[in-house]
Amino acid sequence: MGPHGRAVLRGLLLVSILAAPACGDVNAGDDPFAGMVLYEDPAGAFSLRLLEPPWLPPLSLDGETAFVVPPSDIAITTDPSVILSEALYSLQVQTEPGASAALAAAFATALPPASMMQQQSAQTASGLASFEVAWQESPTQFRRDVFLAASPTQAFHLLFTAGRPIGDDPMITQMIASFRVGT
Repeated sequence: MGPHGRAVLRGLLLVSILAAPACGDVNAGDDPFAGMVLYEDPAGAFSLRLLEPPWLPPLSLDGETAFVVPPSDIAITTDPSVILSEALYSLQVQTEPGASAALAAAFATALPPASMMQQQSAQTASGLASFEVAWQESPTQFRRDVFLAASPTQAFHLLFTAGRPIGDDPMITQMIASFRVGT
């Protein structure tokens, strides 16, 4: 795609972002996530805060919700796997059966030892316990998998990816901290 095509695509992308219905308000009051947009899942399963832009409004993919930060030279495609693979950052949110701590432990145990970067647990602003595994999937792909309890037998799995280490990325940490079950 030439420079003119990229400029047209960026313009269309900007228009689509500006024309998209608002996912929530930007609260600069006493909210610990000032300046971040509140996204509420249409089914009411969860909510989280993110910077929009650079994060685009979500894509709905076969039982999961995906958010992306596209590169400046984004390709024109409707293929979700291409969109996710080319994104500077991506987040996929899905539910999985099981307790969040057990899912995180099983996930970390299954990883090759050389790929492991860090494991940690924390608490979201709403009081949810989060269990995280940050690791390197390939030479150019880094992941941060977060497991949060939706119920005693169900967990949310937040899968963040980027082309650089994101185990301590403050933007992602804020998104995790803002996650709430239900809206």
